[in-house]
Amino acid sequence: NDATRARTLARTATRDAPNDALPLALEALADERLADEAAASEALARAHALAVDEPSIALSLARHLRDGPDPAAAVRVLDAYLREVPGDAALARTRERLARRSAALAGHRTTSRHGVTIVAPAGADRAAVAAALDAVNGALTRSARLLGVDRPSALTVLVYPTSDAMRDATCG
Repeated sequence: NDATRARTLARTATRDAPNDALPLALEALADERLADEAAASEALARAHALAVDEPSIALSLARHLRDGPDPAAAVRVLDAYLREVPGDAALARTRERLARRSAALAGHRTTSRHGVTIVAPAGADRAAVAAALDAVNGALTRSARLLGVDRPSALTVLVYPTSDAMRDATCG
């Protein structure tokens, strides 16, 4: 498999040049091709830390983070991108929407199991959150089996404090 070989070569290059962001970015591309989103996100985060002013890496990392459990992290990465590409109006709007999402979810608790993460109000009943995790995980597994596809490796469920907060964070 070409993607597997590319990832192996990129990892070798990263070991040989640990302070170079390019091999990490290439590793992330191979990880994406192999549908390993967690590994791709990690490689992009490491690449971004080495090359904060590289807009292509920031943009790729922001795309990985935007639907995850920490919208504030996506906002920080988009801020880095927009410092380098200030005229990108579409991503400036995405950044504002993610900032509203981050504000709406401030103080929420994150609970994860088997690749599913629920971001719920800190006061949410822990048993209810656990039951929701079980329900989502079961539904993902059954759906993948019925459709004959791989189960998604990660999914984030965001529980907003109000429907208005959800609309503001998602529709802007």
